[in-house]
Amino acid sequence: MNNVVNRYYDWPLDEYNFQQFVADKYSNPGATHHFERVQDSGPQKGDGPADYSHMLECNETDTGAQSVSNIEHERRLQDKKRQIKLLQPNYLNNFIDEFRRLIAQ
Repeated sequence: MNNVVNRYYDWPLDEYNFQQFVADKYSNPGATHHFERVQDSGPQKGDGPADYSHMLECNETDTGAQSVSNIEHERRLQDKKRQIKLLQPNYLNNFIDEFRRLIAQ
């Protein structure tokens, strides 16, 4: 349900491990990762502080382009991982049946 394959990096990291991960991945965490701008049509703002669905990746020369640093990019990915999906109890038996069927193959 949450596309967790790697138990170490597919779940959200605590702040200490997040900082270590970013430091290991990037030589300059504050450097620009990409640029983005608000999309021209559709929603013009996100639904909450962690929603960037209204933003489009763009070139730095585009009107309204804003830089997103490496650490901000990684923090956004962590925020997505914090939105954990839970199975509704009324689907549990179907889930168990499907799981057993797939394991038996």
